[in-house]
Amino acid sequence: MDKLVMINRTQERLLTVTVRSIYWERVNLYLKIDVTAHEGTVFPDELDFYLVNEKHEAKARFKAEDRAQDHALLLLQITNPGNCLCMPEGRYQCYACRGNEILAAAAIDSDLASSLLDVDRAFQYSAGHCSHSYTVSFSVGENEDDLRLIVQILDMVQSHIPRRIACRNAAVNLIKKMLSAYYAVSHRWYRFFSSRKRKKTILFLSEQTFEPSATMRVLYERMLQRGIDKEFNILFSLQKGEIWRSGPKYCLGALRKMARADQIYVDDRFSVFSWLTVAADTQLVQLWHAGAGYKSSGLSRLGSQNSPSPYGAHRQYDYGITPSAKIASFFSEVFGINTEQILPTGMPRTDEFLSAEHREEKTKELYESFPAIRGKKVILFAPTFRGHDQNDACYPYGMIDFDALYSFCGEEYVVWFKMHPWVSEPVPIAEKYSDRFFDMSKYPSINDLFYVTDILIGDYSSNVFEFSLMSRPMLFYAFDEARYSVVRGFHRDYRSSIPGKLCQSFEELLQALKDEDYELDKLTQYRARHIDVIDTGASDRVIDWIVLGKLPGEYAQRIACAKADYEKTASADFSCLDDLTDKGPDTGRC
Repeated sequence: MDKLVMINRTQERLLTVTVRSIYWERVNLYLKIDVTAHEGTVFPDELDFYLVNEKHEAKARFKAEDRAQDHALLLLQITNPGNCLCMPEGRYQCYACRGNEILAAAAIDSDLASSLLDVDRAFQYSAGHCSHSYTVSFSVGENEDDLRLIVQILDMVQSHIPRRIACRNAAVNLIKKMLSAYYAVSHRWYRFFSSRKRKKTILFLSEQTFEPSATMRVLYERMLQRGIDKEFNILFSLQKGEIWRSGPKYCLGALRKMARADQIYVDDRFSVFSWLTVAADTQLVQLWHAGAGYKSSGLSRLGSQNSPSPYGAHRQYDYGITPSAKIASFFSEVFGINTEQILPTGMPRTDEFLSAEHREEKTKELYESFPAIRGKKVILFAPTFRGHDQNDACYPYGMIDFDALYSFCGEEYVVWFKMHPWVSEPVPIAEKYSDRFFDMSKYPSINDLFYVTDILIGDYSSNVFEFSLMSRPMLFYAFDEARYSVVRGFHRDYRSSIPGKLCQSFEELLQALKDEDYELDKLTQYRARHIDVIDTGASDRVIDWIVLGKLPGEYAQRIACAKADYEKTASADFSCLDDLTDKGPDTGRC
């Protein structure tokens, strides 16, 4: 794209931009500004707001979330200003521009000056056994007539690393470089020596489990039904744990499959992509399902305990998928890619869940396998884990009053406990409760349990998405909401978005069950926001739009526009700011 040569008109005092407040939502930076036109009429919707570094390069353009005649709310996601990378280090000023005219530099309101340091953020994270801090701080220009806003971004690493750790890092990095080279050579070999008429290859890749996830399995089965395997080789490489730690045979085999693949589908974080660059002609797609939950994940957790690196594995995705365009931003924030790359295909696993044939089969199977539920209402207690990851995942069973719950059940209810797969400790069900309480944690699919579930008790998990399709009541037992919001974090307001009643003590939970107080109006709101289409066509949309490359024009256009939008930002040439001395109203053209 040709450079957009800017003209400096700041000294004409045509416009004043005043920052009234600065605040954060996770990795999203917001500026509330007032705009005053001193000559003529300039409306905020005619303006672009650039962050420009000391080299006079535009590295980001704010999005205006709320515009009016004299004010605007500006948004910048620091982990992705539009190019799917973090904001680079630098010292920035914010300029209001109309077309190629620089009209004003943003300055803070004097009332904000005393609290400016309070909005500095240090996002701590770990990478390569080193402690890092990605910092965003705010100050004002020292030699300006006004309180010109300065934004300073630094990525700092601890100054001293023990020799033992440094040696280990060097060895690990050497191994990763060798594996990356092996992948690159293998890829070139397959592309060069394979026949031009070769079948393209699809690879399902996971380091979470030895078995395909529900989403992968359902999508694969639909591919077979449609004969996609006649056009593509379809491969799997499934492992529990990072492949480079899984032994040479498996690791090299997985890398060979990756090198052959034209399309790679993953269903969660795949750590290899944090250090291995996928070939340019290989498409990488994330099928992760959990964006409909509440707990922060991926880059939305930047700065939290055990925060991932902002330069990690998610950056290379060509596409992600979502059940609704309205929540695509949840997914894009997690991955650090553009919202336009998150396609509202729906979730393939719901194709099976919504299948009348599958529902009938599994319902019959459940009643035959668990006759205790016949003639009873089923309460499914299905919380997420506590802890950092699968290595220390647990659940505080002491927060469940088994006596009181058993008494409530009487002859009307039974309770199924379905713990998160990472929680290894079984539910402590005493023998005296065994006629009404059942540990279903080993049951393979929680979705199948939903068919006979009358009430779901959850907390922060994404399982509420599938259950919402049943239009049945839910309760949310969030006894540790305050702690969880700090330690793990939420990617949206928890209280206002849950599709049911919030209970912060077990007494409240039991009372809600007794009163049948489920706040069902929240369920209606949840479904409207989280689900675009309720059908069994999600797998077909993934196949048509992504596998076969028949992306609907509106989505292809949005992706192209997002790319062009960032290219426009990067093309802006602010070199005319080299000389900001007062030379009168006509500063000339750059």
